[in-house]
Amino acid sequence: MILAEPGVSQGKLAATFGYTQGWLSTVMGSDAFKAKLAERREEMIDPALRVTIEERFRGMVEKSLEVLQEKLCQPALQVPDQLALRAAELGAKARLVGIRSRPWW
Repeated sequence: MILAEPGVSQGKLAATFGYTQGWLSTVMGSDAFKAKLAERREEMIDPALRVTIEERFRGMVEKSLEVLQEKLCQPALQVPDQLALRAAELGAKARLVGIRSRPWW
């Protein structure tokens, strides 16, 4: 269902399969689930299409980062607290992903 409908929410998946959203979130966050999903995605998605999608997502992320950076460059009192907190959260997660993806040597 995730591959057929990439934008499907965890809430919809949980309801469809009769699990709680919290349980589903835990499962989907596991390394085993991510590996199996990646394996299945490789089997099902045309490589040319996958590259196009990856390029589009990369472009979207880059544009989003530009917009966020512009907003965060305003004087501190003009930046909404939630925006600052969310940016810090996303930055920390991105940093952790970067650390995990580096070779250990």
